[in-house]
Amino acid sequence: MYAGAAIAAVVAVVAGVATPADLIGPVIAATVLAGGVAAMSLVRKRRIEQALGEIRSAVPVVATGLVEAPSKEIAALIAELRPLGFAMIAATDTRIGEGQPIRTWVLTGEPGTTWVEVGMAAVPMTIFLSQAQTGRLLETTARGALPIDDPRLLVQALNTTPAVALDAHRATLEEWTRSSGPPRIVRTLDDYLAVEAEQRQLTGGMRMAAFLERVVEPGIRTWTLSAAIAIGALAVLFALAAARA
Repeated sequence: MYAGAAIAAVVAVVAGVATPADLIGPVIAATVLAGGVAAMSLVRKRRIEQALGEIRSAVPVVATGLVEAPSKEIAALIAELRPLGFAMIAATDTRIGEGQPIRTWVLTGEPGTTWVEVGMAAVPMTIFLSQAQTGRLLETTARGALPIDDPRLLVQALNTTPAVALDAHRATLEEWTRSSGPPRIVRTLDDYLAVEAEQRQLTGGMRMAAFLERVVEPGIRTWTLSAAIAIGALAVLFALAAARA
């Protein structure tokens, strides 16, 4: 958008619709904005790359004592899960590097083939999880995730309610059960901590890597190109202004 506006500004001056003085200011602003966003995206990329190197050693710690109540958004998601047969077993805190601990609310329910993590990422998230007899992990999210189809992990990223996401999750799990046998059972906190440790070693970082590849890096390329085009347009506008002086 900003690159297109910068090109349009040059065209407008060449066509005589505007003068260089009219448009140099807005193009400078567009250049600074595009360059600033590109720089912030590079910083974000470095932070994600650093987190990728630390995530497998980021062991969740079970919250004990007086546990702070979840936010209104998280509490609303948890409330939607109770009628679906899930009950809270723990809250955990996971620290990656020097960042703030990430709070996750863990729920399980009968027959134990699916457990749930609820937490705050870019948006409040509900994640249904299961593990096939083959060891492959299944995640289904109601919102806020990127799809992944890997021999180790299948992420079904939906934009729907927890109830609909659970139906989709169970449908896939039933297909896997028919083809490979009964899935893993997770009912207790010890069950969850065991599967979480295995999951972290097996697929830790895959979601971050997907976000980096599909969102952050394309954004860096787009904003860097926009800044370069805007700088070129700015140079043309200054040259035209000098020629008309």
